Amino acid sequence: MSHEDTILASVLQLYVERILSLKEGLLSAIQYGSTARGTLKHETDIDLLLIFQTLPPGRMQRSQLLEEIESQCMGELCRLLPKDFNLCFSSKLKTVDESQRFSLLYLDMVDRSRILYDPQGLAAALLAKTRDWIQRSGAYRVEKGLKWYWVLGKDVTWKQESTVGW
Repeated sequence: MSHEDTILASVLQLYVERILSLKEGLLSAIQYGSTARGTLKHETDIDLLLIFQTLPPGRMQRSQLLEEIESQCMGELCRLLPKDFNLCFSSKLKTVDESQRFSLLYLDMVDRSRILYDPQGLAAALLAKTRDWIQRSGAYRVEKGLKWYWVLGKDVTWKQESTVGW
């Protein structure tokens, strides 16, 4: 783990601790994307899936929920990382019920993510369920250098994927 990755991990721990103080009730936090793969770049998003007990209904209200915490944690990152780093949080917020509906997002989390917080095992169960779905559906990842795409099973259509076998 690089020095920069270590700094990011400590700030993410602080981020989760601060989110735990919110009344909405954080249940799980998963880091995914390039920062979870250990390929932190100078300009990248810090991709996170955050699962809460409850959340406001609107997308804007949800994003406002974390504004102050994200601002504080970005300040810490700017203070600790070299000046040429330009990172930003990209958090996807879901309720427990919303998290139980299949999302293409979960495919890339299966083996390229870090569970940051999961006392009830919700995130671990979600990833296991996704792994099972991949195996049953015949979906697979095609890698081309640092990029990849998913080929879904032959019997799965875009419309079906959110519900079939899930």
